[in-house]
Amino acid sequence: MNIRVEKGRPEKYSCELLLLFSFESPEPLEGSLQNVDLEWKGFISTLIKQGDFKGELFECRLLHTQGALPAPRVLLTGLGKKGEFDLEKWRGAASKAGQFIRNSGIKQFAFPIRSFEGHSEVELAESFVTGLLLGVYQFNEFKTLERDKIKEIEEVILLGEKDKEIKLIGDGLRTGRIISEAVYLARDLVNGPSNTVTPTLLAEKAKRIAEDQEMEIQVLEVGQAEAMGMGAFVAVAKGSQEPGKFIVLEYNKAKGLDTIALVGKGITFDSGGISIKPSENMERMKDDMSGAAAVLATLQAASRLQLPFHLVGIMPATENLPSGKAYKPGDILKTLSGQTVEVISTDAEGRLILSDALT
Repeated sequence: MNIRVEKGRPEKYSCELLLLFSFESPEPLEGSLQNVDLEWKGFISTLIKQGDFKGELFECRLLHTQGALPAPRVLLTGLGKKGEFDLEKWRGAASKAGQFIRNSGIKQFAFPIRSFEGHSEVELAESFVTGLLLGVYQFNEFKTLERDKIKEIEEVILLGEKDKEIKLIGDGLRTGRIISEAVYLARDLVNGPSNTVTPTLLAEKAKRIAEDQEMEIQVLEVGQAEAMGMGAFVAVAKGSQEPGKFIVLEYNKAKGLDTIALVGKGITFDSGGISIKPSENMERMKDDMSGAAAVLATLQAASRLQLPFHLVGIMPATENLPSGKAYKPGDILKTLSGQTVEVISTDAEGRLILSDALT
């Protein structure tokens, strides 16, 4: 989706659809909504007075302008009660509006951003873009049938009337896109099948992010982890023919900044091992690497946003499968800390790999 900022007044701007937000009545119309209503000879205010649009939270109403405005369509979206407004509701409303527009088959829309309710253009643009992009997220990478029926918004124009507003909106757009792209990365990894999202793929993704953002990375193979004394991680990893990877990604290393360590579980498929899970819903265990995906996405966002912290992301990645080399109930493992652990259930693999990661 292409999102850009332009100078323009919504009541004069030509686009496929104009998006506007309104608080729940009886609040008076303000800002861009008021300007559009005046240009439209009071159509919106009449609609609200008649009770055909109440402005309730996430309410959506599509209107056809019949040539009264340069935009042939207007979508009104409700923000709920004005006294209860916050940026979380703003994100939610942007999400609902985006879904409505996409599902209507509309490819392009414009939206004016002006500061209100004590929130700056930067905050409003960031939250709007984040809500919009996360709301219209779809995972269609592996879909082969009826791809022509997939609906997507192609272009969004954020409107500002003054040069200063345009700069602030642009700053918010950049931040919102960075955050959303990081969430997309995590969602794509979690949604991907385990025969594609392997420990090796996680390591490759981490290496690309490290290279793009000039971060330091270390990827330990199972043999290296074993030589270091990571008996818990190694025991889980040896059950699978897919090689495990112990990934350490560092941002702002050795710059004298406060350190925050993020540790994420990276079990790319969890069958339970020899203590095997029931077959029902086992396919969902491809998402047992969500912790590692979240850590990887956080490091990507933090580096792009240039946050003033030293971040260390630790992601032990492996599958948990039964095999002739798999660890067994009753085994005693020696962890990196030197402590020993008796295995009762091999389906408790997460705490095992995380014990070595936390050490």
